[in-house]
Amino acid sequence: MSQGTSKKEQAHTTHTTISSPFLANPSRTNAHTSPWVTPTGDSEVLRKELRPSYGHKIEIVWGDKLGRKVIDCLDELNVKWTSLDIVRIATDDEPSPPVVLWIGVNPDTLSFSDGNTAAFKCLDLLRELDITDVDVEIRESVVWH
Repeated sequence: MSQGTSKKEQAHTTHTTISSPFLANPSRTNAHTSPWVTPTGDSEVLRKELRPSYGHKIEIVWGDKLGRKVIDCLDELNVKWTSLDIVRIATDDEPSPPVVLWIGVNPDTLSFSDGNTAAFKCLDLLRELDITDVDVEIRESVVWH
């Protein structure tokens, strides 16, 4: 299981994406395979951008199977989620970044342990549908109506 995100990783993510989300502590299911490294030099200022996940298998199963299962899972775990997005999070030089199930949660509502559990349960739901190339990230997100 992943470690919690460091303050440096949270700050870097906040300042390098257009929408400036703050990563929730238990944010990434891929932390063990893609550990975050403190950027240096020019890489420290690389901007990230959100891209669509066109043509990925997750789009086929999201509306009729997976979306409802993810919502039910998060609700059963009492996660105070605000949004669910299927995106690619890319740096300028990435032609085809990995697909991410990006879960928004209300700020300061999710402990490391609970977030880690939720992220990996969502990852299990993906694997049940033979989707093995999507990561799960949890970020703080406030939705205004």
